[in-house]
Amino acid sequence: YQRRVREFHDPVLMGDQTGSTVSCNDCGVAFSFTTRKHSCKVCSRAFCSDCSNEKTSVKGKGERSCFNCFAKSATFTENENALAQSVSQQLQEDVVFRGYVRLKKSKSKERSKRLVVVGKYWLVFINLSSLRGKQVSVNHLYDLMEVSVNSADKASFKLKGQKGGPNQTKLREIQTPLLSDLISAVVSSYRSINVGFPKERQATFGFPHDGSWPQTDDIGSKGQMHEEEIFEQVYRAQCSYLGVPFSTELILYAADLISEGIYEFDLSLCPGLELNGELTFDLRPVFFTLSHHTFFRSIKICDISKREPIDSLLKALSFNSTISKLLLTNLKGADMLVNIGDTFTKNSNNQIQVMEFSGTDMSGKTFTNFCNALQGLRHGLIGLYLRKCGLGPSDISKLAKAFTAKPEVSVTLEELDLSNNRLEDEGSTALQTWLTKVRSESKLRRLILNSCSFLVAQVLSPLNSFNCLEEIGIADNRIDVNATQIIRSLLETSKSIRIMDFTDIKGMSVPIAETITSAIAFNKVANLLRVDFSNWNIPFFVFKNFVSCLDKSKLEAINLTGNKMLPSDLMLLLEAFIGTGLLNLKVIILDDCLKKANASVSLSVAQLLIQLVNVTPSLKALSICQGFKKAIPTFLEGISSNQTLEELRLKSNNIGDKGASSVAQFLRRNATLKYLDLDGNQFTVSGWRTIRSAMKKNKSLIQMAFPQSEAKASNDQRTYQMIVDVCSQVQTNKQNMNAEGYLPHLVEIDQVAILQPNYIPNMTPLAHVSESSLSGSSSYDQSISSSADYSSQSTSYDDGRPQFSAPPTSSLPTLSTMPRAAGRLPNTSTSRPPSMAPGPPPPALTPSRLPPSSPRGTSTGSQQALTVRSPPSSFPPPGPPQAATMRTAPPPPPGGPPRSAPPPPPGPPPPSGLPPPGPPPPPGLPPPPPELPPPPADSGERSQLLSSITAFSKVKLKKCETNDRSAPLVSTVKPPGKNEPF
Repeated sequence: YQRRVREFHDPVLMGDQTGSTVSCNDCGVAFSFTTRKHSCKVCSRAFCSDCSNEKTSVKGKGERSCFNCFAKSATFTENENALAQSVSQQLQEDVVFRGYVRLKKSKSKERSKRLVVVGKYWLVFINLSSLRGKQVSVNHLYDLMEVSVNSADKASFKLKGQKGGPNQTKLREIQTPLLSDLISAVVSSYRSINVGFPKERQATFGFPHDGSWPQTDDIGSKGQMHEEEIFEQVYRAQCSYLGVPFSTELILYAADLISEGIYEFDLSLCPGLELNGELTFDLRPVFFTLSHHTFFRSIKICDISKREPIDSLLKALSFNSTISKLLLTNLKGADMLVNIGDTFTKNSNNQIQVMEFSGTDMSGKTFTNFCNALQGLRHGLIGLYLRKCGLGPSDISKLAKAFTAKPEVSVTLEELDLSNNRLEDEGSTALQTWLTKVRSESKLRRLILNSCSFLVAQVLSPLNSFNCLEEIGIADNRIDVNATQIIRSLLETSKSIRIMDFTDIKGMSVPIAETITSAIAFNKVANLLRVDFSNWNIPFFVFKNFVSCLDKSKLEAINLTGNKMLPSDLMLLLEAFIGTGLLNLKVIILDDCLKKANASVSLSVAQLLIQLVNVTPSLKALSICQGFKKAIPTFLEGISSNQTLEELRLKSNNIGDKGASSVAQFLRRNATLKYLDLDGNQFTVSGWRTIRSAMKKNKSLIQMAFPQSEAKASNDQRTYQMIVDVCSQVQTNKQNMNAEGYLPHLVEIDQVAILQPNYIPNMTPLAHVSESSLSGSSSYDQSISSSADYSSQSTSYDDGRPQFSAPPTSSLPTLSTMPRAAGRLPNTSTSRPPSMAPGPPPPALTPSRLPPSSPRGTSTGSQQALTVRSPPSSFPPPGPPQAATMRTAPPPPPGGPPRSAPPPPPGPPPPSGLPPPGPPPPPGLPPPPPELPPPPADSGERSQLLSSITAFSKVKLKKCETNDRSAPLVSTVKPPGKNEPF
C-alpha cells in the first residue's frame, strides 16, 4: 500500500512516464547529475532543489513543495504577524494586503522569499532569511513608476530610487501565486492617492487584456469620492511621503471650506500656522496636495519666515493649472520669492491672474526673474499688488517695459498698486510710456501710487483716455501747479472716475487746494463718489467753500481727517454742510478735526452735528474721532431717535464711564444703528457693564469693532469678559437678522481692497491687441509727445527734481474765482468785456444760497445776471472745452514779477446794479436758460457767515505767473490779521 502511494505521487509514474521533464518548471534550470529533480508533493510537478525547498502540510505532515503551493496554503507564524503589525504601526496605516513573494535579486538568478505588505500609501518588502536578519524595504506608492505583468504569477515593479537621487530607479521582479490579489491591492491604494493627477504624472500599468486584472483607465478620476475625502486622502499621503505628521485641524478647516463652496484657501485663518506651537504643522504637504487638484482657486499666505515652505508652494504651482489668485504677503526674509520666475516659466498652463506680494521684499534678482516671466504668460493679468516691496526706479522700469513689450498681458489689468515703492524719474518715464501705449485698450480700473515719489504730472497725463478708470490714489506724493492742471483736465474729461485719494499731499497750498476742490465741485462730467482730503493742513474756508458748492453733486463720501480747525471754523463748516442740502452724501469723516474746545463751544458743535444728522436723510455713516470728548454726550442724546444714521465711529475720544453711560442710553433708544466703534475711550469694567446691559435691549446693532486698545490696556479679567459679552450680543443680533454679508461704509473706506474678498477670476486669454489700436489717435499722440518733452519747459522742485508743465487742458475756475452755479448763467461770450481785463483774482465765492440782502438782477432780453456784494468774476464758468476761454497774464517786467499786482482801475458802475452787457453769443452755442426764480427767503442765521465771507473778499491776493495752457492760478494768499475774520 505504501509503495502504491509513493507511485501515485511520483511525477514520473503519474505524468512523466517517459521522463520528458528535463528542466525545472519554475526557474527553467536543466536537470543533470548535479541538479537533481524533485517532485512537489502538492502539485506533483518537477522542480529543482532551490524551487522546491518549502515545507507544506500534506495530511498533517510537512512535505516538500514548490513556492507557489507553499504561498497558497501557508499560514503566517507569530513572529511574522508581529513583524507585519510593527511595520503597520510605524507607518501609521492599515494593512490592505499581506503575503509571501519570491524576489529575484539583482545581477543574479537567485530568488529569496519575502513577506510583502501593502498599505494605503506604502509597499513594504520584509526579508525573512535568518542568515541576513530581518531587512525591511519601504517604498512609497508615489515612487511607483511602472508595473508589468509577465505571467500569471510573475510581475515586475519599477520604483524611484531614494538614496541615489531622483533619477535612480530600482526594479523588483517578484513571483507569487497571489499576484492578482497583490496587483488589485496596489492599484486600489494607488488610485485613492492620485485623484486629479494628470496621466504623465501617474505610473503605467501593463496588464494582459483577459479581464482577470483590475482596470487602470479610471486612475486619476475622483469617481464617487467627495472633494473633502479626496483632499484628506491626498494630504495624508503627502504627509506620509515626507515623513511628517498630518494636522487634523487643517483637514477639518479645508473640509469646511470645500463643503461651503469657498474657493479661497486662506492659511492665515487655519489653526497651527504659528511657530513652535502645539498645533504647528508642516506646510510642504499642504502645497504638494494642491499641485494637481481643483479644491481651491486662490491661496493666501502671510507672515511666513521660512523659505522652505514657500519653495514647496512654488514647486507645486509649477504643475497647477487651476489656481488663479495668489496672495503672498509679509513674507519675512530675503529672496523668499526668488524662484517665482522659474515657476511661471516651467508651467506655461498656469492660470494665475491676480497676484499680491505686498510687504515682501522682491527687489533685485527676484523681481528681474518675475518681470521676465510675465512676458511668457499665455493669459492676461487682472490684478497686481506690489505695496511696500522694496522696489526702486530700475525695478519699476523693468515692470513697465515688460508690460510694454507684451501689451496683451497688461491690457486686461484692472488693478495696479505700486504704493510705498520709489518710482522717481526713471520709473515715472517707463510707467508713462506703458500707459500711453495701452490707453485705448486698457481695462484699468484702479491705479494706486501712494507714497511713490513719482512725477505726478508725467504719469497721470495719459489717463484721459482710460475709459474704465474708477480710482486714482496719489496720497503722500508731491504735486505742483502743473500736476494740478493734469488732475483738473482728468476730472474734466473722464466720466468713469469714482474715487480720488489726496491724503497727505506734499506741497499743498491754498491755490492748489482750491484748484482741486473747484474741479470736483463744478465738474459735471466726472461721477466722483468719494474724495479724501486728509491731512491737508490748509485754512478751513477752502473746505467750507467746497461744501457750499455741492448742492447738486453726486459725492457720497468726504474724508477730512486730520484737518484741525478751531471750534468756530468747524461750526461754519458744519453750517455749510447743513445749508447745502446734500442729497447723495452718505459718509462724512471728521476725525481729529476739532482743536481744544471748552464745554460751551463743544455744546454748540454737538448741536450742529445733531442738526446735520437730522436734516440729511442720505447720511448713513459719521465718524467723529479724537477731539470730540465734550460734545459726544449731547450729540448722542440728540440723535437717539434718529432713523437714518446706521454707522457711528467714536474712537479715541476718552469719554470715560460717563460717556459709556451716554452710549448705553443711546443704544436703548435707537433702533437703526448697525455699526459702532468705541475703541480708545478708557472704559472701565463699570462702563462696559453698562453697555452690556443696554445691548440686551438693542436688536439693531449687528457689527462692532473689537476694542483692541481697551482690551490690551485693561489688566482686569472682568473688563475683558464684559467686552466679550458685548461682542457676543452683537454677533447674536447679526445672526438673527441674517446679515452675515454686511460691510459698513466706514470699514470699506479704511480697508485696502483686493478686487472683492471672494472674487476668483476666470480664465482670461490673451487679448488680440493691434498696433493701430495701441497707437491711438494722432491728436492725442501729439498732446502726449508735447507733454513728454517736459525737459525744455520745466522748472525745479525745492529738492532739485524737475517740475513738469501740463499738457493742453481746458480751463476750470477755482472756488475763489468761480461764480455761483445756483444763480449764475454760463458766460457764452468768446471775447472778454472791458470789465474783465487782466487784474488781480477776485475774492472767494459766496454761499450757494444767497441771503435776502444780496440783490438779484433783472433780466434784459435773453440775458440775465446776478449781482452779489463781491466783484464780478474774472474767469468764465465751466463749460465744454470749445467754449472755454484762455487767459494769459502780461509779461513780467524786467527783474521778475512784482510781489503784489496793483488793483484794476475803477470803472463806471453799471446802471441799476447790473454789469455791462457783453457781446451776443457766437453761433452754434445753445441759447441761455430761462429766467431763474427768486431765491427762497433765508433765515437770519447765516448773516454772520455772509459778513465773514464779505470781509474775506477784501483780502489782497498776490499775482502769479501763468502759462499758455490754462487759466492763471493764485500762488499765495495773504492771511488775515488776528482781528480780521475769514
